[in-house]
Amino acid sequence: MRTLSHTGVVIFALFLMGAPATVDGQDPVRVKIANLEQDVRGLSTEVRQLRLEIEELRRENAALRAKVDGGDTVTREQLNRGLRTLRSELEREQRDRNEEIVQQVTRQIERLASQTQEAMEAMAKSIEGQPRAAPTIEFSDDYPKEGIAYTVQPGDTLSGIAGRFGARVQDIQNANRIGDPRQLRAGQNIFIPIRDENNN
Repeated sequence: MRTLSHTGVVIFALFLMGAPATVDGQDPVRVKIANLEQDVRGLSTEVRQLRLEIEELRRENAALRAKVDGGDTVTREQLNRGLRTLRSELEREQRDRNEEIVQQVTRQIERLASQTQEAMEAMAKSIEGQPRAAPTIEFSDDYPKEGIAYTVQPGDTLSGIAGRFGARVQDIQNANRIGDPRQLRAGQNIFIPIRDENNN
């Protein structure tokens, strides 16, 4: 848009020269020309402002057109790629969480195993410290009622005594109620059953 030139303003002013020669001592033509020039300057300023606004609108329009044409438009492939990335991150976070849970459970199991082992060892020590009841031994009366009396000598053993008199260790144990052969003591009097060779 072009503004009025200075020459145009002058021609327009001459057109208006039919006005009175003076108004309060001033030339009315010059007054009108001055007023017109002032109006033209105002219009020029407004035109420049409008041009700036139009240029700004053009830039905004170009930016919007670029977005519509695909500059910032999210395609289906981009959306799918974003979803895959999100799913992968969620799965990785879930795996990390599962590993953390497994580690916590493992630590708890190890702690329980250690406590159980300590409890079992303490129980074993407690049992070892208790007096043990002697096993119940049943003796048989099925041994010869004839035999000899004998005083155990130092170094004697049931097997040695049985071999010396031709007796059986089991018969000596049954006759004398000896549950443990190690309990044989020197000076102890025992009965040695002797079987009849014809009635073994």
